[in-house]
Amino acid sequence: MQKICVISSSRADYGIMSNLIKKIKNHKDFKLNLIITGSHLSKKFGLTANEIVKDKIAISDKIYIKDNKNYYQNISHLINQYSKVIKKINPKIVILLGDRYEIFAAAISSYLHRIPIGHIHGGEVTSGSMDDGFRHSITKLSYLHFAATNKSQKRILQLGEKKSSVFYVGSLSLENIKKIKFLTKSQIEKKYNTKLKKKVAFVVFHPNTIDVNNDILDMNKIISTFKVFSDYSFIFSGSNIDMGGIKISKKLKEFSKKNNFLFQDSFGKVDFLSIIKFSRVIVGNSSSGIIEAPSLKTFTINIGERQKGRELSKSIFNSSFDNKQFFNLFKKLDKIKDTNKYFQFNPYKSMNGSDKIISILKKPIKNNFNFKNFNDL
Repeated sequence: MQKICVISSSRADYGIMSNLIKKIKNHKDFKLNLIITGSHLSKKFGLTANEIVKDKIAISDKIYIKDNKNYYQNISHLINQYSKVIKKINPKIVILLGDRYEIFAAAISSYLHRIPIGHIHGGEVTSGSMDDGFRHSITKLSYLHFAATNKSQKRILQLGEKKSSVFYVGSLSLENIKKIKFLTKSQIEKKYNTKLKKKVAFVVFHPNTIDVNNDILDMNKIISTFKVFSDYSFIFSGSNIDMGGIKISKKLKEFSKKNNFLFQDSFGKVDFLSIIKFSRVIVGNSSSGIIEAPSLKTFTINIGERQKGRELSKSIFNSSFDNKQFFNLFKKLDKIKDTNKYFQFNPYKSMNGSDKIISILKKPIKNNFNFKNFNDL
């Protein structure tokens, strides 16, 4: 059997890859080795490894990092730890998703051990965060590329990758949504012992990785307006493990408690998507507001620069951290009655991508895969 190694660092990337992971696990020709790290193993971020255990997926290895360390300390630690684990497993290929620093470290380790990398969600742009540098670097270290949109496929080619190694597979997250049994608003109320109003706004803020110093100040400008919208219930999800994430979560937790709003460090995949589905709007700077929300027919107010450069549907409205601009935009969205025209197109599509990836993984790895010529356009 061929060993396929998948590395996951968060609830978000596991949620996207979960269907693919299950298909690898159940494939007669593959042996799944799942390595987890990052917020999966942190109590402060919801200990989301428990969700993987509930899915009956065996975890091969766990790599812990310190929540209070900076990027370069964690990256150097991760490169060292990944190297030990990857050398031990010696897989046919390592599957990575996205643009986080934990995944960047895994790409470096895999490349140095001459293990091929399959990269999901490459070629995208988030010029308002450090993620761009990590994402495009992972692309150059990777052997196979699984793009979520047509534009991102073209960008991967612009980065010099061969056409024969770049595949447009669509959004795995939207593929997964078709299989989810969503919880209703009343089920969420019962599960979390809360009472929600008719209209709900879901709030998800992550740090601005380029400049974390103003995160709390900027966020305070936005959440200070929430009290005005008394006909809404606001639900808050904790931040991610980026530098500054703990401070953001602490502030949101305090604000929620003071105003009797629901807060959770992590809602898990199903609850998180269920809340998006029955909410009127998702507020903040999460990629879920860009990718999943339009397909769940939920408006997004995308705040700040973190997602700058993403492909957007008409249901997504950009706002700065100016509280007046946000306030007016929220009021405008609240008054929209004919919502259908906003949800007719999402650049992210479900294309049975997990099956496409499985069929590609079955093919033999080329000799000297690490040594690739730059494909000039």
